[in-house]
Amino acid sequence: MDFNQTKLTRYEWETMEKKLEPAELTILKMIRNGYHDTECFASTKFTTRDVMKMEHEDKDYFIYDHFFKEPLATLCKSLELKPIVSKAPKKPLKTADKIRLQSQKSQFSDTVEFMVLHYLSRFSKSKKSRELYFYNIEYLSKHYDLNAYVKLMVVQFVARYEPEMDLLKGLENASLLLENNEVLTYRPITLHTHQKQIYQVMKEPGPKLIYYRAPTSSGKTLTPIGITQEYKVIFLCASRHIGLNLAKSSVNTGVKVAFAFGCKTADDIRLHYSAVRTFTEKNGRKRPVHSDGRNIDMIFCDIQSYEVTMLFMLSLFEKEKMVLFWDEPTITMDYETHPLHELIKEVWKVNQVPNIVLSSATLPNEQDLVVLSDKYLKRYEGKVHYIESVDETTQINLLDKEGCTIMPHTVFAHSQEELISFMALHKKSHLKFLSVQSCADLIRTFMEKDKDYGLLFRVLFTRLSDMTSYSIRMFYCSLIQQIKNWPEEMAAYERKSMLVISDKIVTETSHTLTYGPTIFLCERPVDWMNYFVEFSGIHASTMQDIEKKMEFNQDLSEKMIKIQKQIEDQTSKDEDNENKVKEQRFDVQTKTLIKEYEVLERRMKAIRLDPVYIPNTREHFAKWTNGLDYDTSCVFVSDIDDLVIQRVMKMEVDLQYKILLLLGIGIFNPVSNEYNELITELSEQKRLGVILANSDYIYGTNYQFCHAYIANDLKNMTQEKIIQAIGRVGRKEKNKRFTFRFQDNSLIPVLYSNGNPMEKNKLNELFL
Repeated sequence: MDFNQTKLTRYEWETMEKKLEPAELTILKMIRNGYHDTECFASTKFTTRDVMKMEHEDKDYFIYDHFFKEPLATLCKSLELKPIVSKAPKKPLKTADKIRLQSQKSQFSDTVEFMVLHYLSRFSKSKKSRELYFYNIEYLSKHYDLNAYVKLMVVQFVARYEPEMDLLKGLENASLLLENNEVLTYRPITLHTHQKQIYQVMKEPGPKLIYYRAPTSSGKTLTPIGITQEYKVIFLCASRHIGLNLAKSSVNTGVKVAFAFGCKTADDIRLHYSAVRTFTEKNGRKRPVHSDGRNIDMIFCDIQSYEVTMLFMLSLFEKEKMVLFWDEPTITMDYETHPLHELIKEVWKVNQVPNIVLSSATLPNEQDLVVLSDKYLKRYEGKVHYIESVDETTQINLLDKEGCTIMPHTVFAHSQEELISFMALHKKSHLKFLSVQSCADLIRTFMEKDKDYGLLFRVLFTRLSDMTSYSIRMFYCSLIQQIKNWPEEMAAYERKSMLVISDKIVTETSHTLTYGPTIFLCERPVDWMNYFVEFSGIHASTMQDIEKKMEFNQDLSEKMIKIQKQIEDQTSKDEDNENKVKEQRFDVQTKTLIKEYEVLERRMKAIRLDPVYIPNTREHFAKWTNGLDYDTSCVFVSDIDDLVIQRVMKMEVDLQYKILLLLGIGIFNPVSNEYNELITELSEQKRLGVILANSDYIYGTNYQFCHAYIANDLKNMTQEKIIQAIGRVGRKEKNKRFTFRFQDNSLIPVLYSNGNPMEKNKLNELFL
């Protein structure tokens, strides 16, 4: 990974200005406002009361009478429930409210109440999936303030049918119920526990060191947005991309930011326009004064630029109201020596900011950081806080090379003692890696074997709604430590393969890459690029045809460049005459050149692969699968259009890089920044099917991947890097089947080890 930072490129500045999706912006505003109100929440789903802005105190009745009366009456009859009793209020509805009822009718079909009615209807017609629909009805009723009359129906429904719900059937279908259930998208968004905790600690007086260990994809990198409500934040990041993504989110929420990447002096610091306070005027144009940073809320810097950044901020603000938020401090701690180590020492040698947050999902345990904590206490006389939380919602299946789910009971099948020792230290950090269905299957198996386990389960789970992904995982963690005759039981426990783990992801197994992009982590990306191109099934004649077209186009392109230069020389004198340029009022010679250029442009030959070669197109799917339904497969296909193809074909990179991109696969080129910018752009837009990268790439991205591979040539992954890699999968979306696939089982014990002692030793040695 390249830690040498440079100033922001034009593309990076422009990317930062892009508006976020409304749903994402809603979450960011909640994180910001949550600093002062930790119980705030956000939701992208609405009840009829939210949609219908009526002032009448009995508006629930009129909404019920207008929309729900007839369907509820029908459902009461089919579900054998008592009819809903209602009485019209004495106060009539205003004309304006009557109009609202009519005009907003189309919006009501998307409300939570209509989804409740949908599940009630499905329940009445179903025999096999009753537990699922019952669970969903209760879930929505619990999380939303429903229309009063719909609520009456739900209360009566639950009382009538809850005794019939089979908890064992719930366990049998745990994946449908708790992992891949559409109702999970209705969960209101609240602050994570770790965000509530850190906000509370930040409000305490005095210097503070906070170890901030929260799971990947749980929003910890966005937490500084909230902290800016009281403090000025220096966000120190080894990964430029992570910093820029946070900056984009910050800008969209009104947080004023500045940048100090690759800075040698304060003159190199640049303010985002929202942070500019003063201007100078030159030749009638306003120019920002970047040395006036009084408006800054958060400044982003790299390790090399920290001293310059800190001194700049100290010249503007009191150090007691500043926070050093160090993102991923464990980077390079798995190396005995590294060029970054001396720079880290220098940061702590010069640091004057007493409030420090060390943020990473892979921080060592609290007891392993005593030396570092003692150094802080001696130097700053503050308090030390260790914040750790679990991920209760992310669902991801870890698969070994046989396609079987990786679970603690399989990893430690040889020793329950080692299992217990591991769980004591790592249960919180590894909880999100547990497949809920695999947990439920083991629970059900041993409930049937031993009635004591069944009794214990029924004490903790008295109703279907007690079952959550978190509660099932926690019960599993408790149960596996109590199972008697452990080695014999585990030897007899059946394992099932979910899918084939193969490197043939451009042909035979591409249909297993669903929902969104896949990341393929490997030691030698270029070798894998050559492998994928060679075994993509592209005929040699097709490759030759592409090469001929490229040579033809290259010849035309060189001629076009010369003509373009002539046109620019001819029109340079008219640059200040915007109307002349706009209306194309050129001389005869210039017009002739333009026509020549257009003729050459039309002669350019289109270069595209036949869809049968592009993974997960309908044609490709038909060739490589047998009898599967494309329309219900959820396969993800790349989006490489003609504009992208034209761009890449003009670049001076080897043919293999171009063919790989035509297949919808991205890889970073060691020498071409132009090619890498295109890959970055396509990655951000989720237009690539697969990205090939080495293990250091995981620190430079927070893209949403739906699947990941660790290739069989990647032998030296540390536990910290594996956890970070897993964290790239299943971010944001919570109700799909995400997988993390090991091509080599030798790395699985690394994930389930007690960690690399070098990492904690280096942190204690180098920090503070």
